[in-house]
Amino acid sequence: MLQKGSKMAKKPADPVCIFGASVISRYLEAMRKEVTGVKQAVDIEYIHRMRVASRRMRSALDSFQLCFNKKTYQRILKDVRQVTRALGEARDLDVQLEALEHEILKYSSPRLAPGLKRLQLRMINARSRAQTHVIQAMNRMESDSVLEEIEAWTAPLLAQASSVYLYSPELYTLAFDSIREEMDEFLRHE
Repeated sequence: MLQKGSKMAKKPADPVCIFGASVISRYLEAMRKEVTGVKQAVDIEYIHRMRVASRRMRSALDSFQLCFNKKTYQRILKDVRQVTRALGEARDLDVQLEALEHEILKYSSPRLAPGLKRLQLRMINARSRAQTHVIQAMNRMESDSVLEEIEAWTAPLLAQASSVYLYSPELYTLAFDSIREEMDEFLRHE
């Protein structure tokens, strides 16, 4: 149970918040697994998996924001957004570099080689700069203890999960409203 005066959950026994904690904890673990690999930038898959997890975390935080104190929610979301943005920049360059490497193999013309190599070098330099942004965003997330704060929020709620019926009418209403919102947004683009 959360202590009185806690800034995290408004209603610790709320089935919606308990369900939200179970969803958010999955993405929390997915993000934690990738932190070291993302910082080292040895394999582009770390960036990809962390970006996917951070995007899902953002979506889950948005869906369950009613369970958080407003200031806490905004602070956590800001850091997660920065990480997602930095990872997006790096991932885009990783994909472009990979595609360019495949394309370079198709061209054997000595006239094209210098231009393609120059383009590749520029992209490698841009990717190196993007990695600086990734590390800054990751360091900020770590210094702000965002993952620890999310875990501190999920732990007491998850401890209550076995004693609460999670599939409440409120949860179905939240799901319906979220789906309707997304459909409305989608249909506005027709």
